[in-house]
Amino acid sequence: MELTLLAAMAVQLTVLCGLALVAGPHVRRGFPGRVPPGPRLDRADAPRAAVIVPLTGDDPRIKRCLDSLLAQDYPDFELIMVTADANDPAVERIKTVLDKRPGAGHVVSGPATACGQKNHNLLAGVAEAGDRCAVLVFCDGSHEARPDFLSRLILPIAQGRAALTTGFHNISPADFGPAALGATVCNMIIHLLQAFPPISQPWGGATAISRAVFEAQDVAELWSTNIVDDFSMGPRLARAGIRALAVPEACLTTRLSGQTMAGWADWWTRQLLYLKFGLPLVWAASAPVFVLAAAPLVLAPLASLAALAGLLPWAWAWTAPAYFCLFALVAGMFRRLVPERVPARRWALAFFLAPLVSLCCYAGTMFTNTMTWRGISYRVTWGGRVLEVRRPG
Repeated sequence: MELTLLAAMAVQLTVLCGLALVAGPHVRRGFPGRVPPGPRLDRADAPRAAVIVPLTGDDPRIKRCLDSLLAQDYPDFELIMVTADANDPAVERIKTVLDKRPGAGHVVSGPATACGQKNHNLLAGVAEAGDRCAVLVFCDGSHEARPDFLSRLILPIAQGRAALTTGFHNISPADFGPAALGATVCNMIIHLLQAFPPISQPWGGATAISRAVFEAQDVAELWSTNIVDDFSMGPRLARAGIRALAVPEACLTTRLSGQTMAGWADWWTRQLLYLKFGLPLVWAASAPVFVLAAAPLVLAPLASLAALAGLLPWAWAWTAPAYFCLFALVAGMFRRLVPERVPARRWALAFFLAPLVSLCCYAGTMFTNTMTWRGISYRVTWGGRVLEVRRPG
């Protein structure tokens, strides 16, 4: 028992420390203000791109996202914004963009009946782009892009070095609350894993793909029955020998404010459900990882209490203090991977909570095949195929 606990603590701390050291530079390459000047593509060298952005709601981040995409220095692209219906609150935001950029367009996709609404919106955008664009770029509507974002994301495709590229995003927490910082920790873990080519996956908030490959791999057919875009497209293309090239400089900023613990848990559970539906074997194999990440945080204090009660040798009373000191040092390494200066104590609390919340969220994915997002419930089977779409009312 004692040796098992020591081994669990050692493995947890070593893995976290190694991840921060090895993959940390990948994350820092996307920090605002620390990225060197990006590539400048002449119109003759830049394939025409369609930037497709599914939108819904009246989130103030939509305006900042669209304004940042309008300010791109990429020489040849069109912006296609998609909503499910013409009365969506996001339409008012879209109208301001249509007035600013003649090349922008708005598409109404209609309600999805056999796939996720986001997939349905993306497919409507792809259809609108037609065959006039050689590159398709998919972006979410809640992130801000630097002016060279498109140039960096598309450059490897333009140079023939890749057919599929992906960026990622840094969360910028506004209030430094435990939920906002906890979500930042979870997001950062995914960001760090993107640094390893064998396991990197396209992220739907910032992905570019050659139109020829999109059609050859029949991604549209896949999306038309699937719950998610990136976790379905990534594995299919990987089986065809096409892996996403991570471009760390193509990093977006997500401003997060007013996050609650329930909101954090809901978002994180949804990400884990995508993993379960899209990569079920990876999801199943992740169970020991979530247990190992959380167990020492609970067992170390119990070992110290057991020593104080005389159930373990007195030396074990120092288990929790020693472990938490080391855990705080590792948390500090991760804190340096956040562009903002986060208060150390608040970050340590969030870093402590993240493995515990993650284990609870993972447990919550075990006995369900239903996912709810923006009021729409989807019943899903293996591979992410949607069996049923249920709407309110």
